[in-house]
Amino acid sequence: MAARLSLCSLAAIIVLAAHGARAEEASRPVAGLIVAVSEFTDPALAPYALAGARADAVAMRGAFRGFVGAEAQTVGLEGAAATLARVREELTRLTNSAMPGQRIVLYFSAHGSRIPDTGPRDEADGEDEVLLLADAGEWRDGALPGALVDDELAAAVRAMRERGADVFLAIDSCASGGAMRGGEHMAVRNLSPTVLGVPNRTLRSAQRRDAAWVEDDMPAGSGRLVTLAAGPTGDAAWDTPEGGLFTRSLAPALAASPADFVELVREQRRQQARSALPGPASEAGGAIESAFFFAGELPDLVASARAMALPEWSLDLHSAAAPGCDIESAGPPQLRDPAQRLPLDHCDAVMLALAATEPGFVDAWYVDSAGLRTLLSPIGGLYLDGRSPAHLDFTFVNHDPATGASYPAGTDRLLLFWRKGDTAAERAAIIEFAVGD
Repeated sequence: MAARLSLCSLAAIIVLAAHGARAEEASRPVAGLIVAVSEFTDPALAPYALAGARADAVAMRGAFRGFVGAEAQTVGLEGAAATLARVREELTRLTNSAMPGQRIVLYFSAHGSRIPDTGPRDEADGEDEVLLLADAGEWRDGALPGALVDDELAAAVRAMRERGADVFLAIDSCASGGAMRGGEHMAVRNLSPTVLGVPNRTLRSAQRRDAAWVEDDMPAGSGRLVTLAAGPTGDAAWDTPEGGLFTRSLAPALAASPADFVELVREQRRQQARSALPGPASEAGGAIESAFFFAGELPDLVASARAMALPEWSLDLHSAAAPGCDIESAGPPQLRDPAQRLPLDHCDAVMLALAATEPGFVDAWYVDSAGLRTLLSPIGGLYLDGRSPAHLDFTFVNHDPATGASYPAGTDRLLLFWRKGDTAAERAAIIEFAVGD
């Protein structure tokens, strides 16, 4: 089932896939691949070996055993064994053995870089991101040896999902543009294309793709995907002899037994913030609303919100008709009463302005009548500074945009949880929307 709403940005409307709060057996088959590139076989790249990659592999093996069990079929490729051929072999094996209900973990600790887009011309900047494996070398014959291109990895993940497997992909790497080195004890997990002899050119036929890994055109019955990376494209992922800063925070977050992937990301960021050099905030994508590693019971958000007192804030809610769900063509906004159960039409744009007397954060969850839920606010929460209003916008839909099938009649709810800081929510508000009646 597609989501019943979509977030609005200034330039586009992004349709989100909502995922149900279903209970799943933790005993479902688990498979995994840990790739840690701690050395290069090419002498020219030897000075750029990642000092912390072996520590990353040890940390992630321990973390995986903790949350998937010792019986999980996890393969590790480390050091000189982490070649492109071996990684391809393992990705093929995982794809061929994928089945409905299976859970797959993919983890990479490696240098990143960039090359001219050689695939489907789907990169906005005309460049592909690559992970440099143990047999990486200098650019020759129009290709970069030993480089796992993002398009190839994305195709493998898609194939696993098409066979019904749920995939958790974590990458401790970066693909920023410069060859930055951080001194004796700190280095950036990136090799400049210049070091690798990659030609400096882009392809003018490139077309923008909003998400490299997360696609909204998966066939029915496909598995879910959650991605977690050390940081956005262009930001640094730091390496130390004790391991990558991202992995050093991810491993204990995995051990904390989070209820869902949202809490996993929050705990990873809390762990990283305590380090001497926190680095960029990790970047998550996909079905982050799912139960952690796609198994277990999710908390009842509606019941939790009902049990809390109302926040002390001002809340203005407007809606506007947006023909074709094009936010740029939306009509004049109409003030609505958030205390009433609001009937909305398909493609209505909903706009909220929240202001509180003291600083805090709002976690905004949309829960439809079937129990499917979507996080609307940033993972860290929508920040209220105690002075000016903060805004949250989304587009309401009452039928599947792809098939035209109507969603069941009922009541959808927007849950607004308020908290002071990095703590549990203290207060909550509920706004109800009428669907199909």
